[in-house]
Amino acid sequence: MDKVKIPIRRETRKRLRPLCGEGESYDTAINRMINYIEFHPEYWDRKI
Repeated sequence: MDKVKIPIRRETRKRLRPLCGEGESYDTAINRMINYIEFHPEYWDRKI
């Protein structure tokens, strides 16, 4: 598996940390969120 570095601001990491399970990496947590969003297509249709 290839890895790349994606810069994440400190504020974003602080918000992401509580969403991670115990011992879970940021990568796993982000993938879990992406999978959830892909499974719920209504998120893709919303206006920001």
